[in-house]
Amino acid sequence: MNGFSKRVWIGLLCIPVLFSCATYQRKLSAYYQQVDAGHYERADALLSSNGFLQRDRNQLLYYMEKGKLFHLRGLYDSSNLYFNKADDLIEEKRKSAGDVFLGASVNPMLQTYLGEDHERFLIHYYKAINYLQLGNTEGARVEARRIQLSEDALNDKTRKENKYQQDAFALILQGLLYEAAGEANNAFISYRNAAELYLKNGGNYYGVALPNQLKHDLISAARASGFGDQADYYTNATKPKEEMNAQPAGGWLVLFIETGSAP
Repeated sequence: MNGFSKRVWIGLLCIPVLFSCATYQRKLSAYYQQVDAGHYERADALLSSNGFLQRDRNQLLYYMEKGKLFHLRGLYDSSNLYFNKADDLIEEKRKSAGDVFLGASVNPMLQTYLGEDHERFLIHYYKAINYLQLGNTEGARVEARRIQLSEDALNDKTRKENKYQQDAFALILQGLLYEAAGEANNAFISYRNAAELYLKNGGNYYGVALPNQLKHDLISAARASGFGDQADYYTNATKPKEEMNAQPAGGWLVLFIETGSAP
């Protein structure tokens, strides 16, 4: 993976199913069968002719599916083309008074679907990975900053509600992206924010224990930033299981395991 061999990270990314799960899966079942079989060109043809995704209100879903499909095909520029279209659509419709009025006063099902917060994060996730595959570290760095803006917006929106407020995986990914860009200080902040989510909840966040790799990455980034006191503090607070080996000449592999059907 070009430009992204900083640390070992095995991440289990559970891709959420977009829209109404049963409806969405049923209407795209033939497409997903081709994707699962690795027949990406056939899948692309089915996607382009799918009437459900051609509806105006489902345009975001179409762009995200196309972006994911091109990502699977290794066509990273084309993938980002569609994820950028998805990005632009969200911004355009958020500013559209007519679309907001339509959903609020007539029928929400007529309003353009703009995705859930965790779904919109996936746009940044795939764009960042695409940029790294293309050797464009600066592009990935921009997506890292946008992840933080999304996190801040989500936190502000749900601060007074009993809802999912922050995404530990998003913060860890952000740290990895900053580390790949050589920004140890920003990486430390991202890793620290992720670790604090676990520590504030007794070392367990939504059923997942604080990953040992995150402990090491946090402490390593603290030392690389010259924050020896912070490195000592988090060594005591997180108690990593073992010492990390010195980085090999070829770097470390970063592996993401994705499960699920939607982009």
